[in-house]
Amino acid sequence: MKLELRKIGPALAHQLRRFRDEDGAVTVDWVVLTAAVVGIGLLVMIPTFTTADSSAAVLADELVAAVVAAAGL
Repeated sequence: MKLELRKIGPALAHQLRRFRDEDGAVTVDWVVLTAAVVGIGLLVMIPTFTTADSSAAVLADELVAAVVAAAGL
């Protein structure tokens, strides 16, 4: 059964037409998709950066030890 918009009044009919418009739904889809991509990016990058920092510290310590051993200090 299709709702006849003329019977419910012009103001309510306008609101119902606006509610059925899907342009806002597409915007919400893009916002959710963008948030998901950013979240996944953070989940990947945070462990990568922390691992790289600790690896760099270990490498620096080994280089200092090698230089000290080579210099005979």
